Amino acid sequence: MKESRFIRLLETFDKKEMNGFGHYLQCFHPKKERAILLYQYLEKEYPRFPAKNLTLELMNQAVYENENVNPKNILNLLSNLYGWAKDFLIWQHQLNSPIKKELLWLDVLKNRQMDHEFKLQAELTTKTIEQQQASNIWDYLDRLNLYHQIWTHPSTQRHTPSFEVLDKSLDNLDRFYTTFKMNYEAEKLNRTHLYQNQSSKKTPAEHICHAGENQEDLLTRIAKLQLNLAKDQKEENYLQLKNILFSYSTQLAMQTQSIMLQHLINYTAAGIRGKHKSNFYKEAFQLYEYSLQAGLPIYNGPITSHTFSNIISTALWLDKTNWVEKFIDDYTPFIDPAVQKQTELLARAHLAFHKKDHNSPYFRELQAIIYTDPQHAIRVKTLILRNLYEGEEDKTVLLLFNNAFKKYLTRNKKLAGGILASCLNFTVCFRHLIMNRLTPIEFEKIVKKSNPMILSEWLLSHASKLDGKG
Repeated sequence: MKESRFIRLLETFDKKEMNGFGHYLQCFHPKKERAILLYQYLEKEYPRFPAKNLTLELMNQAVYENENVNPKNILNLLSNLYGWAKDFLIWQHQLNSPIKKELLWLDVLKNRQMDHEFKLQAELTTKTIEQQQASNIWDYLDRLNLYHQIWTHPSTQRHTPSFEVLDKSLDNLDRFYTTFKMNYEAEKLNRTHLYQNQSSKKTPAEHICHAGENQEDLLTRIAKLQLNLAKDQKEENYLQLKNILFSYSTQLAMQTQSIMLQHLINYTAAGIRGKHKSNFYKEAFQLYEYSLQAGLPIYNGPITSHTFSNIISTALWLDKTNWVEKFIDDYTPFIDPAVQKQTELLARAHLAFHKKDHNSPYFRELQAIIYTDPQHAIRVKTLILRNLYEGEEDKTVLLLFNNAFKKYLTRNKKLAGGILASCLNFTVCFRHLIMNRLTPIEFEKIVKKSNPMILSEWLLSHASKLDGKG
């Protein structure tokens, strides 16, 4: 029963939520005794929920004891519990968002025609919301909702020369649209740079790039910097955006900080692919350290395998082996369980490669795993190839592995554009390295011309071993 929607949902609960949902059931569904018994049984299995204890038979016995009932009744109870858990979490979400709770309350007062109470509550909510700095794009929408409710309330005087509420509504609508527009345009440009694809025919409208200059707030300024950074890749935009992130972190929502960090890291990634790698690696590591301290990689769910691997690569380039070992130990539990084992294995193999431990058992384990994500597979296969070469493996074996990697690339329909071209160029350069028929100078020219991903640095580091004699 591990596949039950309710049990999968319970696996995301923290201890406080488990206790809270138990109280919720007792208060709002006290007569649903069978469902409460089932929840109490599941509560004892928290947080691991071992599959051997979650069979229909065991749950049926816990709920109905020796009664002769259909075990499928448990499925109905689980379905009911899932619906109640959904209501509970939505309720909790509203409680944790004071402004949204107040906006809902205004809507209730309006629908019940409690005009005096509505007016007092609207004044109080307006004062509260206008004293706060917008920390998230959605804050503009909350303000628009508030002003819209005030303007459309039957008691609001519309036949006056004052347009204050309308002006505030329009201002927040403009900010919401402009900020979102710039964020999406910046993200589209980022994707273009990242995957080296041709840019879309549509370009950011000039009025969007210059919007909000008269009354520019923090979020609008952030959005403009993100868009300009994605467009021009200028260091001054990067430094300004980074300074805002570090200086105003307490005023910015986690989602806003996460998007800013993504833009900043993409900028450093582009720099790592170019010249002056050392500076960009240091910048990237500083950003990753900040993100970990702020809890950004895990604030919205498990840490992704790509983020985990990128942090490892960056830290190892800076030779921070002790830091990497501690990072793997501390953050592996936060990786998505579906890819946790393979992501940790890749990380430990990468660490072993950095330490020149070419006979590490991690590499044999790595070869036995099939990676469904093509970009993750590329990391694994290129790491294995480099480890075999540095471990002085036989030329025939190296050629076999290199050819297998090339076939994987050409047959994988998910790979295209710049990434595919760079990987294929790596296989060509790696073959030259194996065959040893070029001089170091000739090999360096081929590598620099083909630009085989960020692995060009590793290839060039072995150019001195070539003598052109085969």
